[in-house]
Amino acid sequence: MKMKLGAVALVCVLAACSNSDGISIRPEPGTAFDYRGLDGLNVIALEQTADTLLAATNEGIYKFAGEDDWTLVSPQGWNTIAITALYPSHLLASVQTGFGTFRLVESLNSGDNWTVIGTDFGGLPGEQTEPIEKLVFDDASGELFATGYDVLARSSDFGRSWSVVDGNWQGFATGMTALAFSVQNRDVWFGGQNAIESVRLRRTDRDTGNSIDLSDAVAAWLPMPSTIKSVTFLPQAGDTVFVSGEGGVLKSSDYGMSWEPILVNNTSRFYFDLAIDDGSGVIYTGGWDKNYDSPQPLRLDVSDDGGATWRSYEYADADIRGGIWSLLLARFGDDRRLFVGLQGGGVYEVNMELLTD
Repeated sequence: MKMKLGAVALVCVLAACSNSDGISIRPEPGTAFDYRGLDGLNVIALEQTADTLLAATNEGIYKFAGEDDWTLVSPQGWNTIAITALYPSHLLASVQTGFGTFRLVESLNSGDNWTVIGTDFGGLPGEQTEPIEKLVFDDASGELFATGYDVLARSSDFGRSWSVVDGNWQGFATGMTALAFSVQNRDVWFGGQNAIESVRLRRTDRDTGNSIDLSDAVAAWLPMPSTIKSVTFLPQAGDTVFVSGEGGVLKSSDYGMSWEPILVNNTSRFYFDLAIDDGSGVIYTGGWDKNYDSPQPLRLDVSDDGGATWRSYEYADADIRGGIWSLLLARFGDDRRLFVGLQGGGVYEVNMELLTD
């Protein structure tokens, strides 16, 4: 069993050094970062259903067994692209099973077993002809939304058949890798990158299908090339939205019509994910330098004032593959637990109580 618990060496004197975004890097506060396994894997997404924690990785889907133990619950060759819980025991995932071969898979027992289901995603009956990049479920209507190369599609039968909401099948783009559903406003946001590596971001009314293109508004603050990786809504504040991607994090207080940079850099550092504690309002994110083969720091960026100011905590391990690809604020009973998925470095849990200013 690999142990990486509680490294306590200081990476710098408090507020005496800064990261590439100009944020003061704090010493790791005691045992704030605890290793939770899966070292060597790319943890593309983390998902919780009831008391179950699942990790979607480049080598299959794993179920958390506690401490740093995981159980592989899918074929090991599945490169998992996206995963979502429809209901506590019902999950869907998008996987790549071979070169150019993409499948939609389903579990009806909380992730313990998975089967491939037939789907027409891509526009051909009974055949999936493009990858599903992201999945999100509206449990009020029972509708599932997904993105592909340059399309937003909707399904009313748990992914078997799809209709286009926005865009086109087999579109000329590199992939819409961000997708979110606003429960309060009943619309769908999706984004990514077009064929010439420019930012794409659109907002689509779920009921009418009318869309607003927000691409130029966000592109003004991000480098070229760039891409959108996540869309997150501030709880209890329906007009406040955050997007993250290549080059940093932006915030809108008017539902996407205008944006301000709150965590940006000129090194094209990727921010794949962002999580907001709906109790305290604290924002958590973290970046990845585009380097698949070498170690890089695990650094968590934290804001408790809506993104106006940030502090950054760095895990003291020079050999860690610490680029952050996924974040999950999980709830187990009354406890909130923050899990971080890394590119090549497995999963870490963050003790949020130790991350105080």
